[in-house]
Parts: sequence; C-alpha cells; structure tokens
Amino acid sequence: MSVTDLAEDPVDPQHSPEERAAAASRSSWVSVGVNLVLTITQGGVGMLWSAFRKLEQPDLVQPVHVIALWVAGGALIAKELLFRYMLSVAKRVKSARSGRRWSRPPASRACTTYAPARWTT
Repeated sequence: MSVTDLAEDPVDPQHSPEERAAAASRSSWVSVGVNLVLTITQGGVGMLWSAFRKLEQPDLVQPVHVIALWVAGGALIAKELLFRYMLSVAKRVKSARSGRRWSRPPASRACTTYAPARWTT
C-alpha cells in the first residue's frame, strides 16, 4: 500500500496519509516481532515439554531405524573429509588462519587470574 492509496481512503480523515503509512509500517514490524517471539517460545517450550515427557515415559521414544544411523555416520564422515580437504587447500595457498594454533599456558602453572588465549604462528 502506498501513500497515494491512503490519500484516497476516506476512512480516517483526522490523520494524514503519511501518518497512516507510518502506523501501518509500525504495526507490520510489531507483527513480525510478535510472530518471532511466539515462534521461538513455542518451539523452545514445545521441545522442552516433549523432552520431559519422553524422560518420564521412555516408551514414547520412537525406535531409530538402522538406515538413519548409516545416513548420520555418512554425513559425519563427509563433513570430516570436507574439513580435511579445506584445511589442505588453506595450507597450500597459505591462508591466514591455516598455520595458526591457539596457545595456552601449561596446566602445571596455576593461574589465579584470567589469561586470554593468544594466536601464535
């Protein structure tokens, strides 16, 4: 809906078309925000409720088919191989992060204060 469409609307003569357009925009964003909050809340609460129900009644848990385990294992292997390939390419082209490792002080030195990790080459 554009401002020119609102100018021809005689429903609310007290407000200008710009005010009505701004109100329509605000109400759209409020609607989006409410929908996001409800979706996140419903999903989170629903998952927690389902998890508690399954802990109380383990017979509600559906059996896992063998093919699902094979697919999950295949996906895990594929991801690992892709990571190894990308790491080797990064080392070959001397990518900025490929040769760096996180360094931490040895565990034998007990620290009483927080010491952040540092990049080393």
